[in-house]
Amino acid sequence: MSHEQLKTLLEQYTDDEYFFLARNYLGLVESPFHKEHISSRLIGFFALEENRKKMLSLIDSFDQMIITALLFTGGLRFEQLATLLEGIHPYGKLLLRVANLRERMIIIATGNTLVPNPLLEEHFYRFAGLTPLFGVEEGTVHTHPFSYREFLQAILTLAERPGRSFFRKEYETLFPTMRSDDLPSIFETIHSSFVKLGIIIEDPQRRVDWQRAHDLFLLDEQQIKAMMLAGHMEGALNTCCADLVFLLEDIGTFSASGLKRLSQALAFKHHVKRCDLTSVLLGLGLLVKTKGGYNHVSYTQGEPASSFIVDSDYSVSYLGSLDADSLLVRFAALETLDRTRLWRITEERLRSALDGGVGYDEIRSYLKTYVNGTLNTALLKSLDLIAERSRQVQIYDGLVLHTDERVGRIVEQLPALQEHILDRLSPTIFLMKRSHERIWRQILTQAGLSLGSTKGELAHGSDGETRELPALQWPKEFQKPKKFKKSVMLPPVVPDEKLKEAIIRKNYPKEVEEDLLERFEERLIINKSQITPQILYTRIEAGGFDYQGKISLAKQASSKEGTVVQLFMGGEELMALALELTYTPKKEALFKVAILPQMETRVIPLSKIFLLRQIKMLFL
Repeated sequence: MSHEQLKTLLEQYTDDEYFFLARNYLGLVESPFHKEHISSRLIGFFALEENRKKMLSLIDSFDQMIITALLFTGGLRFEQLATLLEGIHPYGKLLLRVANLRERMIIIATGNTLVPNPLLEEHFYRFAGLTPLFGVEEGTVHTHPFSYREFLQAILTLAERPGRSFFRKEYETLFPTMRSDDLPSIFETIHSSFVKLGIIIEDPQRRVDWQRAHDLFLLDEQQIKAMMLAGHMEGALNTCCADLVFLLEDIGTFSASGLKRLSQALAFKHHVKRCDLTSVLLGLGLLVKTKGGYNHVSYTQGEPASSFIVDSDYSVSYLGSLDADSLLVRFAALETLDRTRLWRITEERLRSALDGGVGYDEIRSYLKTYVNGTLNTALLKSLDLIAERSRQVQIYDGLVLHTDERVGRIVEQLPALQEHILDRLSPTIFLMKRSHERIWRQILTQAGLSLGSTKGELAHGSDGETRELPALQWPKEFQKPKKFKKSVMLPPVVPDEKLKEAIIRKNYPKEVEEDLLERFEERLIINKSQITPQILYTRIEAGGFDYQGKISLAKQASSKEGTVVQLFMGGEELMALALELTYTPKKEALFKVAILPQMETRVIPLSKIFLLRQIKMLFL
């Protein structure tokens, strides 16, 4: 398959590019020739294990970074690659290296996109390391003794406390392993994610949709993190956010600039809108700031808790992790989330659970199961009293469905409708869930009933009622992203001096020998079969005191549109497009150029240019 891919990519090259590669790797191309035959020979050359090993042995750390970027993103335009590597390598240096990698057939261009050579792609993964792009070498992953799901469950129980503020200073004592300074922003960001996922509803009072929370908590840890991230990003969210979660685990430590590059790389790869990744990851409790950068925060997925210890003060402690559908978080208040978890059964939380639809018998049964069948008598009496008082007055937020007797029987017998009924007030009057109005209207319509509009003054719809909420199921077809190594140390590149000696022994004319030796230095000569008498490189330069030579070269470069020149001026090295050669009234030569990549126009006296080099590389 990779052979066919490479053949297709070669067919997209211009004749100049194609025959440069053919002549460099196959030697002299004699007429008549058949292009398909040449392509087969080229592919055969790169498929030889000897040649492949030599090509891979000549990869250095600069090559490695470019290859890693292309493997990670799946391919980039040069402008995107330059944006990604900005601050690591100068634009001109990167431009020349990409051209060199294309000549070496390490990377291929398909249209405007640079991709790894498909024949070598699987081998490149041995060289790809994420740390040079995104991370710093030193750092320790910060670990909490509880799972991320438990952390979110705990925050949700606090969300049900009455009050306008989502975070309170007193919450700092509940999470002793977390930095108190970080908690306000963590609560704020997690609150935002919950709202966007439809788990927290802020209208007119804060409510928790525990069914949606349950759906979220049924996912595994990585999927939960990805879902929480999705609320802050736009685009192909499942793959992008999952990619990010696995990368956090793979890399572990990040530099500030590395995180920015990671955000940019994900945007390029998944076609999502770039966001302030640092703030989001810190806010979701997935990163922690250090002196040298940022460290990944790990959460511990413990064994399921098998039993509880319930004390006389109604405190509940246990070791291990709660289940995704644990009832304890519904009727108990968090006291400490640490290696040992501590909750307390309170009247407020128990009433909240009962009001939220949890049956009292279900709560009693749950507690008996986890305390090995024995419950404190005083606790039972207290729970019974609270449950009895909660039934004395009940307040519903619903819609009244008024029917005749025939339709009332239909409503009573529709299984799909039962979960949307809050209460039956009489044989013909039902109290329906306001938030599920769209669903139960559809069920009744499908049953053949004709429904009019809602009578009376309409209540203000909540955000959860009016907008389409994201699904909280993970796509079955999702594939785990390809794993990259954190860091790969490459051995020093050692040129094959025997090839150099073989070139010199040929005693070719000076121009031919210089061309071959230059291609050898550029790592384009990897096999003796390539040593043939032909000139492929055409680089012209003038410098030092050769003022007339610089004038001639500037004039020649300006005469052809799109010619790239390299300028050396003291400590400054620039890549530019040659535009025009002009003179001052005193006959001083001025060279007008457009500096790459910003295309900033500058007029430079030739006398200020120490070395002027015209670069006519086909692959620029």
